[in-house]
Amino acid sequence: MKAEDPWSISKDYATKSSFKKYAKKHPDEYTSCFANLDKIISLLNGGTKLAQLKIGFFRSEKDDLWRIGQTQVQDAHETRLYVSINDVTKIIHILKIGDKSSQAQDIPDCKKIIRSKIKASSTNLSQKDQNKRQ
Repeated sequence: MKAEDPWSISKDYATKSSFKKYAKKHPDEYTSCFANLDKIISLLNGGTKLAQLKIGFFRSEKDDLWRIGQTQVQDAHETRLYVSINDVTKIIHILKIGDKSSQAQDIPDCKKIIRSKIKASSTNLSQKDQNKRQ
């Protein structure tokens, strides 16, 4: 019996400079969000399905966009790590990190990335697979 492939992370659509800036400004919150991402990956690798994840720091923003919040940070600056999760390819795409003040812009920006880049890329890969089979 073949073990299932593990989940992986893609940073292809994340702006490195904005993450670096956020990490410098709010290091505990940044670390907490990525620790929570690790918890999600562990659960998924353990066989929990995406639809079964009921965790307080993790919620859907609809249209394949998910928000991961920070936890256990005293006097925390409310932080959100935005990701797109593809449960077919088992890839978690890291998109943006922000706070309550940037949320109104972060969500539409992330959804645009999902529509224009991630879904387009997935469609192209599916077409290549179909062409190989013919």
